[in-house]
Formats: sequence, structure tokens, C-alpha cells
Amino acid sequence: MSAGRLCVAIAGLMLYAAPASAGYWNYGCKGNIDANVAVMFDRNAFVIMPKEVAKGDISGLAKSEIFAFDADDNNSGLQTVMKFSRGAYPDQKIVLTEKSSKTISEQNGHVGTRDKSTMMSRKLYHYERLGWDNGTLSADLTMDCIEYMLTAP
Repeated sequence: MSAGRLCVAIAGLMLYAAPASAGYWNYGCKGNIDANVAVMFDRNAFVIMPKEVAKGDISGLAKSEIFAFDADDNNSGLQTVMKFSRGAYPDQKIVLTEKSSKTISEQNGHVGTRDKSTMMSRKLYHYERLGWDNGTLSADLTMDCIEYMLTAP
């Protein structure tokens, strides 16, 4: 078989190969620093925003700004210490240290041949904001969290 025919045969087999299915996993938490500021994070980012914006009211932008931080490790899960930093201002960081956690609900089941789990929890974090002009902000922060997982078939 010539090299050209071999390439065509391989390309043809690749077209008929079954698509690979992957699992899905994500987690996130939301809470409030004070009466006016909401925070939320998932495995990729930590966001600080006016509470009104978190509820869908864009007029909240008149009161404050939105700040976004990238997760230092987006593949480790809800760890006891999580760090986030701003790409444009790498000296500005958020550090969350878990102080306590309470499972609110847990559901496990199947979707076809896949395992599915959803866990809701309430976590207390020590929140530290480092490297900002106005100094270090440190507070305890209660957050409602969810972790969702759907395994590969």
C-alpha cells in the first residue's frame, strides 16, 4: 500500500472513531463581605462585586467596581487553603483558609452509566486580601457552596 493510500485509510478510520466522553466537575461558593459587597468563586476565578450586581441590578456599578482574580490551582478542588491573584496586578492576592464546613445536602445518583453527585455545604473561611493600596483586609466569611461531579461513561 502506498503512503498516500495509507494516510487516506488512517484519516478515514479517524472520522469513524467514536467520540470520547469526558466527565464534568465543578464547584463554587458565594457570600457577602459586608452589606454592600458580594463575593463568589469557582474553580477558575474569584470575583468581588457590588451586591446589587450579584443580584442582577447593573445600577450597583455606580457604587463600586468588579474585581476578578484567577485561581492559582484550578484543578485541586475545595482545599482548606485556596489562593487567587490578579493577572494585571500580580501583587494583589486573595487567600481563603477554611475554618469550618457543614454539609447541607448530598445527592448521589446515575445518569445512564455515569455517576452523578451534588453536594451543598456552608463553609466559614478566613478571607485575606493582600497587596492592595488600602492595606490588608481580613475577615471571616460565610459562604454557600456547591460541588458537582458527573463521571465519564
